[in-house]
Formats: sequence, structure tokens, C-alpha cells
Amino acid sequence: MVLGTAGGGIDGGQWQLPMPQMISSGAITNGRKVPMYILAMLSSQGNGIVASNSVKKADLGLNTKGDGTFFKTFEKEKGRKFRAAYTFPKANQDMWIRYWLAAGGVDPDKNVELLTLPAAWSLLESTRWKFYPAQLPSVAAAKALNDKVTREDLWKKAATELGVPTKDIPKGSSRGSERFFDGVVYDPTKPQAYLDSLKIKR
Repeated sequence: MVLGTAGGGIDGGQWQLPMPQMISSGAITNGRKVPMYILAMLSSQGNGIVASNSVKKADLGLNTKGDGTFFKTFEKEKGRKFRAAYTFPKANQDMWIRYWLAAGGVDPDKNVELLTLPAAWSLLESTRWKFYPAQLPSVAAAKALNDKVTREDLWKKAATELGVPTKDIPKGSSRGSERFFDGVVYDPTKPQAYLDSLKIKR
């Protein structure tokens, strides 16, 4: 992508987030800013949660048993908190493991020990591409970059030019209300109701 079509590069592809944002900002391309646009965000996650064979008897699954008894008694039995890891802080892996724990009544900040363990390749690449902290100095800067890269207007325009009926082109960004695995419903038009429904609040 960075080479450009004229240089023998590719014209597009399916990317893992947030690479389009990082390439557009030059954060992972040695400062070279290559404009990229996300035409259709198919998914912002897709990771799985796995557990060690040593805790097989706990029969952990989608439902963490409602009250999180296993995690709360683990420390008493083992002399330490249950340790869980994710590869990127404040990214999908971090958010979803926290949600999974909290959905079962487990406080991810108190009942378990969450660790950030970057994959070996991410450490190598971050050094290679000089991708260090302070590339995006604030949340506002990150939001501005995301808004610049995420261009739903382009695929809507393309759909219109292809003759897709207007009724089949979504009016907004949302897919509507969604029911999560724990039964909690998220209605994007009522975000406060969702926040109020959370068992663990900060």
C-alpha cells in the first residue's frame, strides 16, 4: 500500500484495525502519510478468549456462571489472583475480556490480574517502524484521525452509483439494537440506558 500502485504496491485490501488510521497518520510508516479510507467496517473485533487446561474443571465458557465464584475463590486456593492477558491495551482484546468478566459479576480490576503481553511480532514491528507512544498525543487527535479515515459516505456513494435501491442502503452507521451474549441490549439511540444496566460501574 505504501509503495503505491505506480510503485508496484496494492490498491486496497482487508486490514486489521487500526492499521488504516496508523498508515494514514504515518505512525507505522516512518512518517510517510499514505491516505487510506475504510469503506466498510465489517468488524472491529473477532478475537477469542481461551483458558489454560489447568482450570478445565471450572468449565469456563460464554457464561462466567453469573456470580464469578470461580474467579473469586481462585485467589484463596492458589494464593494469587487469576491471571489473564491481552495483547494490546485499550483495544478490542482488552475491552472484550473485561466485558466477559464483568458480565459474570467479576470485577476485572479487583478479582483478577489483567496483564498486557504484546505478541513478539508486535514488539519487533513497533521497534522496526519506530511506533512509539506520543504519535497520537490525545484522544481528540485519535478521534480526528479516525473520523478522517472512516468514510462511510464513499461506500454509500458507490452503492448508489451501482444502482442499489435506496431502501437497501443504511441511513446511518448503526445496525440498530444489539443483544450481547449476557442478554444485555445495547440501543445506540439510548446509550445511557445501556450504561445504567451495567453491573459494575466506575
